[in-house]
Amino acid sequence: MDGKIYCSKCYESLIPRCAKCGNPCHGGYYTIERYTYCKDCFNKYARCDICGSLLRGKFIRNKAGKKFCQYCIDRYTACGNCGCPVGPEGYNLGYSRWLCPDCASVAIFTHSQLAYVYVEAVAQLKAMGLVIIRPVDNLTIMDQKNLEMSYYNTKNKEYIPSGGVGGFYSFSSNERGAASRIFVLEGLSYERALAVISHELTHAWQVDNCPVDQRLLYKEGFAQWIAYKVMLNKGYIDEANSLLSNQDSIYGEGLKFMVNVEAYYGVKGTIDYVKQIK
Repeated sequence: MDGKIYCSKCYESLIPRCAKCGNPCHGGYYTIERYTYCKDCFNKYARCDICGSLLRGKFIRNKAGKKFCQYCIDRYTACGNCGCPVGPEGYNLGYSRWLCPDCASVAIFTHSQLAYVYVEAVAQLKAMGLVIIRPVDNLTIMDQKNLEMSYYNTKNKEYIPSGGVGGFYSFSSNERGAASRIFVLEGLSYERALAVISHELTHAWQVDNCPVDQRLLYKEGFAQWIAYKVMLNKGYIDEANSLLSNQDSIYGEGLKFMVNVEAYYGVKGTIDYVKQIK
């Protein structure tokens, strides 16, 4: 090797070991994502989890560790939650919205699941100093069609988010009393559902703590900032980055504005700031 002479022990130590079986890679090896595999393990494990073909060239991996080749990425619709191909067993939610089997198995579909997320969101907001004194009378999970119809009927004079509707908060008051409602899109991941409910719960807090005529950029930007902070506090970095990368002129720009406010005033100062600004 390299014109040098090695004893058998030292020679073995120079041969790369397989990341899967741990044996020296005699006869060659393959490298995937900085990991080395012997030929046997590569042929056995380095395969697409949909079509079973060997991974040659570009591929992607989901959080569960499953791998998908470029052919399946091109062939199948992307999952609405993780972005990986849904495969032949994908779950169709309608309105061109699909979930892969892994995401569908843990997505939020029932009111009892949503109520669990709601309790966590209340606790997260309370930890940040936002106490919800106005209880939510109705927490509802909806499919995309009914959610968008309800949103447009309720907020037909409001700004329509370019990224689609993940949920919304509705508050009404008349001589018979007040009603506070939160509506959430079905099929969201736990992280995204928590972000949505944290955002909508912030609107419930704003009813009692912020100017009624507050500019929409500040109102939605602050709600996005609270959701963003909750994601960071929970360690959901991907979801936090997704919120921050939103290019919407109200939701995305509003969040960036509040992040800059936080950099100057801190968390408590940002909350005090939004109580006054119109």
